[in-house]
This record gives sequence, structure tokens and C-alpha cells, in this order.
Amino acid sequence: MLANIFKEELKKIFSSHFQNLLVVPIPLSEDRLYERGFNQSLFLARQLNVEIVEALGKHETGKQSKKGRSDRVAGENHFYVAQPDAIRDRDIVLLDDIYTTGTTIRMAAKRLKDADAKEISSLTLVRS
Repeated sequence: MLANIFKEELKKIFSSHFQNLLVVPIPLSEDRLYERGFNQSLFLARQLNVEIVEALGKHETGKQSKKGRSDRVAGENHFYVAQPDAIRDRDIVLLDDIYTTGTTIRMAAKRLKDADAKEISSLTLVRS
């Protein structure tokens, strides 16, 4: 599995910068998950061997890769908190595979913050 290639480096970065934070992977919408067959952010999170909570859900938005920068930044927030009790008063690290404009992380973090998460950090595999 491709995620195994990044396992040791992810674990090293996580343990030196994000230890003791609850890992929340960025979700896919149901349609996108069905199309792809897996959530790449969840697979990356599982490489860490730490507590993971799939606290967020996502409504259908279309492929982000097909949208331009202005469409991504100006778009509405399609995330929702599916497990508010799991994140309340917790320090969280959002995990995603790619950081393009930062909109995904910002929108997900806003929803978590609105649901009373304490501090929110992010960890992404690639910056494009």
C-alpha cells in the first residue's frame, strides 16, 4: 500500500510536533468515497498507530482538483461535525493528503472550533 511508504516519516513528524493530539482525518463525501473506494487521509492517519476519530463528515461538493483557486477559497463550508462529543475540549490535528490553498483545512477547522474543540493543528503529506 502506498501509505506505507510515508509511515516512518509521518510517525517521526507526528511524535515530534503533534504528540497527544487527537487525529481527525479529512473526510470525503459519500459520493467521492464510493467513487474512489477509500479515504486517503484516513489511510495516512492509520499509519500513526494513535487514536483516530472520524469526527467530520462532508456534503457533496464536486472534485476540488477540478476547481480553480478562487472557486476553492470562495466556496461554502461543506463540512459538518458528525461526532461533537468526541472532539469537545480536545486538542486536534487535522490530517490530509494535500495542501493546495488551505481552504479544506480552514473550513474543517472552523467546524471543529464551532463545536468546541480547543486547539487545532494540521498535518498534510504534500504541499502543492
